[in-house]
Amino acid sequence: MSDLLIIAFDDEAAGFELETHLRPLRADSRLRVEDSAIVIRDSQGHVRISGPNDGEPRNIPLAQAAGGTIWGLVIGAAFAVPVAGAVTGAAAGALVGHDRDPKVRPGYLEEIAETLRPGGSALCMLVHDMDHTALTAALDSFPKPGRLVKSPLSPDDEAVLRAQVETGAAD
Repeated sequence: MSDLLIIAFDDEAAGFELETHLRPLRADSRLRVEDSAIVIRDSQGHVRISGPNDGEPRNIPLAQAAGGTIWGLVIGAAFAVPVAGAVTGAAAGALVGHDRDPKVRPGYLEEIAETLRPGGSALCMLVHDMDHTALTAALDSFPKPGRLVKSPLSPDDEAVLRAQVETGAAD
């Protein structure tokens, strides 16, 4: 199960900077993210969504369709209708894949962006697993203060994380 971690800033570039700052945690699998996006509300109030930034684009429906095609072909061959089995398997796989596609929904991201001040940004991550201690240390060294909008942590752990995010490291 994955949960959202959203950190907002009054600075348009800070969401991108935090995403870059957290890459070593992701590379070491201390922060496993299924999807990420950066929402921006520019100085004129226009909303933009940028993402995913993890360098691992996924097309779950396509992968499921490919798997469904193979299984449909195998099962269809058993009943002497391999082409019909492959087509049916591909369709079923794509439908299942669409429902299993782990991503932060664009409509929700737009809602988050509307809550930002003009010129602000937010890093939104669908977190599968994280090393809380490593994340707290990384946020402690991030120079820009922000606000924790949403977190998958317990209230006590969230309070520690909120303090790190809101303080920002000394420049």
